[in-house]
Amino acid sequence: MNPGVDGRTERAPRASAASEAPVPPLWTRDFLLICMVGLFTAIMMQILNATLAVYVDHLGGRGSFSGLVATVFAVCAGVMRLVSGRWSDVKGRRIVMVLGALVFGVGVYACGVFASLPLLLLFRAVQGVGFAAVSTASGAAVADVTPKSRMGEGLGYFGLGQSLSLAIGPAVGLAFTAKGEYPALFTTGAAVLALCLVFALFCTYEKRRPKPDAAVAPQAPALPEAVLPPDPQEEGGPAPRGLWTIVERTALPASLLQLLLCVGIASMTAFAGLFATTRGFAHAGLFFTFQAVAMFVSRLFAGRLFDRHGPYAVLVPATALAAATFAGLALLRSEGLFLACGAAIGLALGSIGPALQALAVRRAPHHRRGAAMASFFLATDIGIGLGSVLWGFVLDAGGFLSVFLGAAAMMAVTLAASAPAVRRALHS
Repeated sequence: MNPGVDGRTERAPRASAASEAPVPPLWTRDFLLICMVGLFTAIMMQILNATLAVYVDHLGGRGSFSGLVATVFAVCAGVMRLVSGRWSDVKGRRIVMVLGALVFGVGVYACGVFASLPLLLLFRAVQGVGFAAVSTASGAAVADVTPKSRMGEGLGYFGLGQSLSLAIGPAVGLAFTAKGEYPALFTTGAAVLALCLVFALFCTYEKRRPKPDAAVAPQAPALPEAVLPPDPQEEGGPAPRGLWTIVERTALPASLLQLLLCVGIASMTAFAGLFATTRGFAHAGLFFTFQAVAMFVSRLFAGRLFDRHGPYAVLVPATALAAATFAGLALLRSEGLFLACGAAIGLALGSIGPALQALAVRRAPHHRRGAAMASFFLATDIGIGLGSVLWGFVLDAGGFLSVFLGAAAMMAVTLAASAPAVRRALHS
């Protein structure tokens, strides 16, 4: 650099200042509180997933009734996702998290008080409503308090709760069912959700957030940003109408990828255990243990990779790994390879999940992040539901080879769709 040239001497300090710009903090009080809400909600879900079929059998129900119970929960949760996303945008994240945890807890506690199969359907419907509300609002809240430049990293850490819940929830739930202590099981579950409610109550960032024009008009009373009415001009366009009041357009590309991904993933969640049993694998449970550990590890670095190098750096290799893993499941014969596939799919899912979630909220206006999270999670619910039915028919017609090769093909479709979907998400 020639110090005698003014243009060059002036550029150097700017570069130095830019390189020394402070990194925005991530681990704030509110971020930790919202992560705790997500963790305890996920633990409760895993407790229920592991024990409800056993509880139905204890009450004298058949396997078909267990499926009906799961369907009622899924339908109510799916409908409530759309409503709760809109409510969290208009009323605020905290109130929806608190009410969701309360409703979820009442539905869980009632299962232990009233031991009845018909009432269990009602209680699962209540649980679905509460779960959808608290999970949707907490997903939007964590996006609110995460710096935009660290969105992938923040959502990756938030997603660690899913991995930890896989290790904690089933073990806790099955410890109660092994002793037949069902009232204690549901009382403990209600206590878990009470903790979730307390964490949500202390999450007060919305009260401290100033109104966007506060710097221009400091005399005006500041309002929580999340409860401000949507501004039609905020993004230079008209206010959403009709269906678009509960579905966020900018989240649709990432939500479509999530739907395709979950259709494929449903083959594993629904049939990996049965596959291991038919193959005579003695330690099939370790498949899910390895998956949980690998998901935990991948979430520690995948978010940073997303923030520094963009979506393709995460989505392309992780989706390719998922496709290869499903192809391996279709062809393998040894238990060791089966367990290795569990670790591989954990690495893939732990990387893809936070990347797509960050992509879903990246372009959404602040007052539409609840709708963005609702759109994304609804795609997850639909994908898992459709996939479970689809692969069940495929299994009956062609066996596990067809199921897992079909899932590998679905991963390839997801990979092919990622380029146009990411471009649309980034420029919507």
